[in-house]
Amino acid sequence: MAFQNELFPDIKLKHGVAKSVLDPVSVVSNGNREYRLKKNRYDRFSWSIPAHNLNDSDKLEINAFLADKDYALDSFKFKDPDVPTLVDGLMKFNTGTTWFFNIPFDENTSGKHPIFHSDTLTATVNGSPATITSTGLDASGRPIIDVVGSSSGDVVRITGNIYFAVRLDSTTGWSLKALDTNNAPVIVGYSVIKLLEVFEQ
Repeated sequence: MAFQNELFPDIKLKHGVAKSVLDPVSVVSNGNREYRLKKNRYDRFSWSIPAHNLNDSDKLEINAFLADKDYALDSFKFKDPDVPTLVDGLMKFNTGTTWFFNIPFDENTSGKHPIFHSDTLTATVNGSPATITSTGLDASGRPIIDVVGSSSGDVVRITGNIYFAVRLDSTTGWSLKALDTNNAPVIVGYSVIKLLEVFEQ
């Protein structure tokens, strides 16, 4: 399996998207005391995309894209309709001039969910424009962003597009709902597309 740096097709999601947060905790009890075990490092997102009544051209584009990724074998980029961009997203200090590159909880609270893929990023330090020299990973594999001239105690905010690495987490199939006079498909009912976040670059 490998990550392919390609973006999932931008089709019109007429029927919306269901998003879930997966953060499993195992509970073990001996009758007197309960123990909770969390083995995953980060919570991760999953998306369920109902793809009813697609144009046949959209069906062909989706299926060709997924087939090129060997369906669930390779991962790829997905733009989450819920969080397609950061707008003045608050970052948390790491060390030196680097900051953890995470999705903030809200405009006043930095978050813990890592951002591994992004583009067209801009930064401000205490409200003034600043230069981003790089994005990458720290020694523990956590995404960081380097902002020139920043230091502990500053307020660093980031704006730009963000993406999630995902893999297909469902089977694919479709039904032909409407045909033209030559029996060629016009409207297609595609199966629900389930995508699962993976932390790959």
